[in-house]
Amino acid sequence: MAQHGAGRLGMRLFMASLGMLFAAGVLAILVIKWGSDWPSDLPPLPRILWGSTAVLILSSVTLQWGIGGMRRGSMATLHRALWVTAGLGVTFLVLQTIAWMQWNTSIQGLWEASNEHRLAITSFQVLTGVHAAHLIGGLLPLGIVLYYIMVRQYSLEHHPGVSYLVTYWHFLDVVWVALIIVMMVGL
Repeated sequence: MAQHGAGRLGMRLFMASLGMLFAAGVLAILVIKWGSDWPSDLPPLPRILWGSTAVLILSSVTLQWGIGGMRRGSMATLHRALWVTAGLGVTFLVLQTIAWMQWNTSIQGLWEASNEHRLAITSFQVLTGVHAAHLIGGLLPLGIVLYYIMVRQYSLEHHPGVSYLVTYWHFLDVVWVALIIVMMVGL
């Protein structure tokens, strides 16, 4: 029981540190934007970001479906839900890659315009890139949890990694929605 309490505390500290990382990045970009001649001729955000946002939100829904199944006594439902979530996570990353390619195409010629243009262009890449890196980091523990379920190391009574994974994944969803809002307003 003490080990699970230590795990929860560790997860809270980890989420707090990630929250500070993302908040600092967003705050830095907003402070720079408001304190400089931010370019007004930036292209709109790639529309595919809306699709990737929907995919990421759906991945949280599938996690909740799995947790609900587990609470009703079905590790098989959790197992299926985690596979679907993993697929949605990979889909999100593919869509993000497409968004990057669209963004890079739309900014052709703006990179040389000014330092402010370079900063604004880089802001999109940093915000989305740091989030994508953390999502990739979430796929690894998701794979470990799937493995533990398959080899029956997790059961209805013992599944500590599941709750940590769900916490992290939902956190990434909330961060992504906040980043989208900042990018809509800020870029």
